[in-house]
Amino acid sequence: MTTSMVSGNTTAFQRSITI
Repeated sequence: MTTSMVSGNTTAFQRSITI
């Protein structure tokens, strides 16, 4: 798992909560 993947997953997770 790379840092980019972690950041991407975190962003998607935050967007899901926002929506």
